[in-house]
Amino acid sequence: MKTKIVLIMCALLALTPGMAQKYKMVLCLSNGMTVEHYADDLDSIYWVVEDNEPDISDYSEPVTTGNATDVGVYAAKVSAWANNLNGKDDATTVVGVIYCMDGTPTRNNGKRATVGIAEIGDDGKYDVALADLAPATTYYYRAFMNVGGTYVYGKVCSFVTEGQGIGFTTGVATDVTSYSANITSGMSLGTLEYSTLTYGVCYAMTSDPSADDGVVLAKSVDGDGRYTVSLTALAGDTVYYYRPYAVMDGYVSYGLTSAFRTSGDKVVTTGDIDSVSLSVPSLLNMGMGTYGTLKIGVCYSRSEVPTLGDFNVEASDVDDENIFTVTLPLTVDTWYYRAYAVIDGTPHYGEVRMFVLESSDTREAVDLGLSVKWASCNVGATEPTEYGDYFAWAMTEGYEGGNTTFNWANYAYCNGAYNQLTKYCNDATYGRKDGLVILEQDDDAAVMNWGAKWRVPTEAEVTELREKCKWRMQPKGNVKYNGVAGYEVTGPNGNTIFLPSAGYRYNSSLRSAGSAGRYWTNSISEVNPSNARCFDFTTGMMADKARYYGFSIRAVSE
Repeated sequence: MKTKIVLIMCALLALTPGMAQKYKMVLCLSNGMTVEHYADDLDSIYWVVEDNEPDISDYSEPVTTGNATDVGVYAAKVSAWANNLNGKDDATTVVGVIYCMDGTPTRNNGKRATVGIAEIGDDGKYDVALADLAPATTYYYRAFMNVGGTYVYGKVCSFVTEGQGIGFTTGVATDVTSYSANITSGMSLGTLEYSTLTYGVCYAMTSDPSADDGVVLAKSVDGDGRYTVSLTALAGDTVYYYRPYAVMDGYVSYGLTSAFRTSGDKVVTTGDIDSVSLSVPSLLNMGMGTYGTLKIGVCYSRSEVPTLGDFNVEASDVDDENIFTVTLPLTVDTWYYRAYAVIDGTPHYGEVRMFVLESSDTREAVDLGLSVKWASCNVGATEPTEYGDYFAWAMTEGYEGGNTTFNWANYAYCNGAYNQLTKYCNDATYGRKDGLVILEQDDDAAVMNWGAKWRVPTEAEVTELREKCKWRMQPKGNVKYNGVAGYEVTGPNGNTIFLPSAGYRYNSSLRSAGSAGRYWTNSISEVNPSNARCFDFTTGMMADKARYYGFSIRAVSE
């Protein structure tokens, strides 16, 4: 056999200018085999070996494509040979036939029909049955072997199924935006007779879209057999493959596959927050896209990638320049936010931006010589002798924030009764059990009102304050604390804080102000989740009290 080496290299331009090019190099070797190298986006290489005439005396060729037989309307049988299978098994080697309607079947655009190693004859021959084919359609096929991720192919052959098929025309994508596109395709039925028929376009991010993927049914065809469908809820800057299809009397037929890339433009652009009003203007860039439903707004969180699963504020409308504005109810902290648009149920996001809301207060974190530092005043106060605000346990809006009634009917984390809790419940007897016993950050009144530097203290930290500090009662009318009753607490290092006897709120009234004080911790009761742990001036001990009461909070800092 003559020795001949031919090197051919060609660049095939992909379907859109933004798509990567494909490169192919073919070597014709001295033994008659051809070896092809594919480089997809220059990050991987495939080896391909082709030959269509097996030599029983020479098993150096890995796979050989045979003839197609028993070709019918919807099925066919294909023969092939796999050589040199010694030592190979189904765990490391896949053998079969790959086929498609587009001329050159590969692992990217073809369907696979495989056989087990045990099904292959001693001479390497195996048969594969192909089913669910379309009538009167040309199919291209070839043998393949995949050994440890390396694909080896035989020569491409073809056959035509019998019957009278549907003639398809795959149209181009138009009006392409970052989330939608229109596809106009054609269908010719000739003299076909049928009982049922549906048709449209199927699409996917893979190169072999089918009726099992995304589909859009067409409503009617014009006089030339053309129909147009709109693909929506797409992802931006993404390649989509599509082809026309029809289901006639239960059998599926397809046209050729084409592709388009959605626009890289953002559906929404996040604006800069106003540092005073906390309003965020954002741009809605819909282009020529179509949609069924649309929701717009801004989502925000303390994490660096906010989503709709975090906090969000929905906008009601846009102005003449496609700008929509929302105001974020931020507290002192570092926040991340971005605009969003939910189009036909699919969320699209703008750029993430960060905003730090600084605190303007001058409250002090007092070091008492304990494990944490204690705030110099109650949450809601600016001076040590002020009572501050009153909060139901796990509620971040206190009396001053509009919670004017403290009872079970008005408590957010229940359905009107102590035994119908909806959060922070470790006993199903008292409501929906979730196992939560410690305040989450978003339910911490100190965090939400003063920022992440502060938090509601733990029971252990309150116990430490009670047991390691000296407590001196300051009666009503005292001189040192401007006549406000409460306790002066002196730490092991001599520093002090003052806890006023601020009383508590029940229903719509303030009770025992000047004579009692109750301060929440961050945990519920171990024996009854409808209660939470607090420090009670009346007994000087920790106590369990109903979560709906409005008590004081003295925050701590690390």
